[in-house]
Amino acid sequence: MSDNVQVMIGERDGNRLTQLGRAHREVEDHDSGDLASLVLDECIQLWTEVLTAVSRYAAPRDLRARGDIAEAASAAAINQFDQGKVDEIIGRFREVDLNDQPAMHTVALDAVLTLEVQLSEASGPQKLRVLTEDGSTEEVRAYLTAWRNRSTVLKESLRALRLLDGLTERTRPVLESIAESRAETEEAGKQLDALRAELVQARAERAQGELSKQFKSLAEREHKSSRWLRWATYGLVAVAALAALMAPRASGWAEVVGRLALASIFAGASAYTARLASVHRNTGDWANSVRVQLDTFEDFLGAIDSDDARMRVYEEFGRRVLGAPPLASGDGENAMPVGQIVELASVIAAARKS
Repeated sequence: MSDNVQVMIGERDGNRLTQLGRAHREVEDHDSGDLASLVLDECIQLWTEVLTAVSRYAAPRDLRARGDIAEAASAAAINQFDQGKVDEIIGRFREVDLNDQPAMHTVALDAVLTLEVQLSEASGPQKLRVLTEDGSTEEVRAYLTAWRNRSTVLKESLRALRLLDGLTERTRPVLESIAESRAETEEAGKQLDALRAELVQARAERAQGELSKQFKSLAEREHKSSRWLRWATYGLVAVAALAALMAPRASGWAEVVGRLALASIFAGASAYTARLASVHRNTGDWANSVRVQLDTFEDFLGAIDSDDARMRVYEEFGRRVLGAPPLASGDGENAMPVGQIVELASVIAAARKS
């Protein structure tokens, strides 16, 4: 080929090849490994190869006029094809639903059959010639054997796939019935899980409410005991003060010593009752605090998104609820009072039985 001549593809055919390239990429991106995608992509590539070969034409490099370019492009073998059919097949490649395998099979088979017809007509008595990429001229017949062999393989594959489509269509009601049964079973399982979760939640809320009531009762009893002990302390202090004031009026030293000893006993008793009143008051305040936290605990957890953070809050709150009340002393420093343990144990046991 002369240096003044170049191999070209017309704008119309260039746009067609661009559309085929896009269709090829769409199938590749969607490809899930099924035969429908594989065969459709093979059809697109065969059409791309054929159109590329038959769309080339030679034109002088200095050709500028639009009419001259069109005249040179008219020599391309593609012009012997039915242009409407070509555009129809390319359009169907772009529009086919890649999730509908029977539709993909139909489009691919129609494309193969149309290509065979176009090649048969274009390679008739006219003996069309095409340009290679390096500009050499060859007859269309030189390509036909390879193209027809590929189209034959594709046709056989597509016919087998169409048979499978028909079998699938006939068995679809059974498969759909099985799928519906499975879906209903899964839905029933989900509903059962949801019901179980609701029951667990209801039991947890009821147990939480019972604990809250127990802590409220504990707080009321502890505050009541604290008030009685406080009044007892006031009485003992008054008796101790009266005994101390009466000591100087005694008739002898023995009576003075006796009255002072009595005042000391009452003073010691008042100190003991004052300490007990303080312990009961602090325990009641602690029980009230825990009750308030129990009543607001779920609302507080609702603002926490992290599951790990929720578990840490549960652990810390469990230690607080089941731990020792403040200001406990002696051997019970790390344990709850016996009465409180019995009350909480009874509430937990009742919740488990229910």
